[in-house]
Amino acid sequence: MRRRAGGFDDSYACLQDGSKATRCRPSDGAKACTDPELSCLRTDLERDEGLCLPLKTCTDDSQCTARRTVCMTSLARLQYPKATSLQLDSLHCMTVGCSASQTACDNGEQCVPEGHRR
Repeated sequence: MRRRAGGFDDSYACLQDGSKATRCRPSDGAKACTDPELSCLRTDLERDEGLCLPLKTCTDDSQCTARRTVCMTSLARLQYPKATSLQLDSLHCMTVGCSASQTACDNGEQCVPEGHRR
């Protein structure tokens, strides 16, 4: 572990709720996180950076569920169609169109309007 000034450790990130998450590299795949209950969620679309979190990651919509139907990869491709160098793996599934269907979003989440998906 590397220590920075002030006692912070480069191998962890502090989250908004005060907890720590281990930093990881999404390119390491299933071995990116030492705990098998955690997945390496990409936090940067240009650099190989992520955090080990207790959620399932995705690369395309087929890996999502009936409730969270769209992988963030799809939304990023729509938003940045000419940015072919973006790393769009190890992202997360989202609920899209809940405003149109008047479905409530999960706690701590925000609804993405249906118009953002084509």
